[in-house]
Amino acid sequence: MLNSTNSSGCVARCLWSIGRVITTERGKGYGREIMLHAIEAAVSHFNAQLIDIEAQEYARGFYERVGFHQSSEPFILDGIPHIKMTWTRKASMYEK
Repeated sequence: MLNSTNSSGCVARCLWSIGRVITTERGKGYGREIMLHAIEAAVSHFNAQLIDIEAQEYARGFYERVGFHQSSEPFILDGIPHIKMTWTRKASMYEK
């Protein structure tokens, strides 16, 4: 992934990552809002084109609903089944 540098100082095809997302209450949309703001911040501040996460396998549907797709086979992390998921920027989504 080391190609040319773009205007944000990142090499072309640079991958960004979002860490663990937790809320104190489930089912109220807080996690969705956190993810959408995190995606927007990565795009706005760093011109992110791809964002990777390691999601617990049971939460795949949650992350799919905010635009991620599964990008690996399941693997075990800390004794819990996980999958890698990737969000890809769609040009029309963030053009002003």
